Amino acid sequence: MKSYFILIASIFLFNSCDELEEVKPIQNGLNGQWELQSVSCFCFFEDDFDFTTSSVVFSATENTASFEHTEEAFVIATGVYGYTINNNQISFGDDRWFVFSIEDTNLTLSYVDEPEIADDEITYVFKKI
Repeated sequence: MKSYFILIASIFLFNSCDELEEVKPIQNGLNGQWELQSVSCFCFFEDDFDFTTSSVVFSATENTASFEHTEEAFVIATGVYGYTINNNQISFGDDRWFVFSIEDTNLTLSYVDEPEIADDEITYVFKKI
C-alpha cells in the first residue's frame, strides 16, 4: 500500500511540474525590439527617408516576430508571425529566407537571393532599442 501511494504521488508530482521550454541562445539574442535603420538594395529612397517607422519585436518564448510599419512595409507586412531558424537563416512563415547576423546592437537580415531573378538582393539593418 505504501509503494502504491508513493507511485501515485510521484505521478502527480511529475505531471504537475511545468516543462521549461529550452530557448536557444540565438533566439535569446533576437529577443526584444528592433528598429529599422537602413535598407540596401537596387531601389531608390530619398536621402531623408525615415526607416525608423518600421520595427520588429521578437519573442523567443512565443517564437513570434511582430512587425509594425507606419509607412512603407519592409521585410513582411504588419502583423505577428511565427519564425523558423535554420543555422544562420530565418523565415517568417513564407518561403522567403533571410541570412541574419547580430553584431553588438545591430541585426542584419539579407534576403537569400534567387539566381533566376536579377536585382532582388536586399539587406535590412535594425538596431536594438
